[in-house]
Amino acid sequence: MEKDQLASVLWDVPTSKQATVPANFLMRRVLQYGGMSLLIEAFHTYGADALQTEFYTMKPSAFEARRYHYLKHYFLV
Repeated sequence: MEKDQLASVLWDVPTSKQATVPANFLMRRVLQYGGMSLLIEAFHTYGADALQTEFYTMKPSAFEARRYHYLKHYFLV
């Protein structure tokens, strides 16, 4: 994933430490705040099973209602 795209979801992580962010934390941030291109790239990088696992371990209130509905019913099917 490109650094400028990652910076949009890792705004609170210093640039020097973004490479050491755990994969599950990055997947959660991408699911919550990432744009479509970042979601697709995470899908190809981590796979559908890993993204679904992270998605279903998160609370639905962590998402905007529309985003949660889209991810659950269309993207992670």
